[in-house]
Amino acid sequence: MSTNQNQRQPISSEITTEKSYIVLLQEENLKGQLSMKSLSAGDLRTLFILASALSLKQGATFLYEETENGLHPRRLLDLLGYLDTIAVKKDLQILYSTHSPVVINRLAAEKVLYIYRDKPTNGTKLQLLSESDHVTNIKNLLEQGLTITDYMFTRMQNSSSI
Repeated sequence: MSTNQNQRQPISSEITTEKSYIVLLQEENLKGQLSMKSLSAGDLRTLFILASALSLKQGATFLYEETENGLHPRRLLDLLGYLDTIAVKKDLQILYSTHSPVVINRLAAEKVLYIYRDKPTNGTKLQLLSESDHVTNIKNLLEQGLTITDYMFTRMQNSSSI
């Protein structure tokens, strides 16, 4: 079976007037219905994350740890886009705990909270990149086509503070 015959299409969702949700997963050249048993772990994880976000009350905060686990990078980008849409429609604040460059690089430097081990005190510290000396350097590198994680993993880890 060639991979072109069974390409999964983006997941779509709609909010119905009864406050229930319909989530559709389409597959090219599919004959019949798609069973939950035939979905991959990544498909099920994606559906779970979307259902979790959709079930939150207006104005809630959604915290998701390691969003990228078990997801193909393209699916992860699609999922983050869907979560952005849900966040706008439901006025949600979404917080990601991640090591994934895919997730980090989608964010503006001002929205990244950098958590690191402070070598002199051996303690854990955190700081918004927008409140650090690094934000100007990051913005300059972004203009040159580099990513936030390029900077974080090469320059920030070598300094004892941000």
